[in-house]
Amino acid sequence: MRYKNKEKLNSIFDATIDLVTKVGLSETSVSKIARKAGISSSTIYVYFESKEDLLISLYVKLKEKMMLKIYDGINENDNFKKSYKSALLNFINYIIDNPKVFLFVEQFNNSPFEKKIPKEEYSKIIYNHNKFYQRGQKEGYLKKH
Repeated sequence: MRYKNKEKLNSIFDATIDLVTKVGLSETSVSKIARKAGISSSTIYVYFESKEDLLISLYVKLKEKMMLKIYDGINENDNFKKSYKSALLNFINYIIDNPKVFLFVEQFNNSPFEKKIPKEEYSKIIYNHNKFYQRGQKEGYLKKH
């Protein structure tokens, strides 16, 4: 078994984000990612089983970070309206600071890959989001659907 280098993994992720935001999900191939990352295609398969596995892993990582940033500093003791404004401002700042990440996440959200995320993984990602919106419903600011 080959040693997995964190720098190579980050290079793969960076190359993938860059390519997806420039040419789209369907035009991004493992060989293009490898070329952009400065590694061989076979190296990518040391880290991931397939392009799909790579994209899903990257999405989960990015979405988890995004959700942490959105709800950073939100105080459950504040009223929901104030918390919502803070979360929205955090989200806007995240988009401004990470435009490529946001574009990658949006492309992924609107692709068939989105439905292939394991349910338990997806539930973990949106746990704080769901909790936040349930609080908004409980306080009467949001409608239940």
